[in-house]
Amino acid sequence: MRNKTENIHIIFKEFSRNTLIDNKELNIKSNNIISLEDDLRVGPISNLNFDDKIKDRKNWLSNVLKKTNEVEKIVSNVEKDIEKIDTILNNENHKVFYLWTFNNALDIISTAKLITKLMEFNITIFIIDFNEITLQNKNGNSFCPKSLIEVNSSQVYKIFNNFKQVETEQLIKWESLWKKIEKENSLLRILDNNGNIKSEKETHFDNLLKSFCKNDFQKSARIIGETLVESKFSISDWYLNWRLKKLSEMKKIETIGELKDMRDYEVKITTYNTV
Repeated sequence: MRNKTENIHIIFKEFSRNTLIDNKELNIKSNNIISLEDDLRVGPISNLNFDDKIKDRKNWLSNVLKKTNEVEKIVSNVEKDIEKIDTILNNENHKVFYLWTFNNALDIISTAKLITKLMEFNITIFIIDFNEITLQNKNGNSFCPKSLIEVNSSQVYKIFNNFKQVETEQLIKWESLWKKIEKENSLLRILDNNGNIKSEKETHFDNLLKSFCKNDFQKSARIIGETLVESKFSISDWYLNWRLKKLSEMKKIETIGELKDMRDYEVKITTYNTV
């Protein structure tokens, strides 16, 4: 008796799950959706198939997120993502993977890592051709979504029609991208203006954060929010929170309050002599 085919839908943030589930045309069940939560834009990512490298990544995240409410959840995502994929691959059903990958660094890097893993199992993979997707917002204006979070449930079926099977040549390109990123051994990765993944120094967003600081104290959450908008949400808020705290430690800005979560302290332009 042949095993049934199981369609697995991969998303890159849990809050997008209902966007797929609520579309009645596709009728995707929640247990066929896997959400990968580990943010591979930041931190060490080389050789995550080895326990010691997984530990290194978790330790880095723990240090960055220390004293915050998110530390346990974000650190646990490292191994949870690995376990989610391993669990699916270990069952005997024939599987077809649909990767809801949009044109942003988080989706692209996660996809490169996942495809490199799936290539070991000769699995059929479909991926969105995001260059062909144009939707209309509630005002009737056309836009190209950069993330599944920008999409309404009613628009999901149109996007699904833009899935294309990933052929061998493209699989190799995805694998090469992942190996390149691993080899660069950076702690920060962004999508540049040419649509390529680029490794940057961890201080990349520091000047942008400082540019929103004023002479008077403001909530750090406001500075982080303005930076997110200016950077087109190309990084997580918790990473920017870490960088603000580092800027304070280096006396590049002044702060009052406890340097924990981004609503626990305020920031302003420094009056320290940093020459």
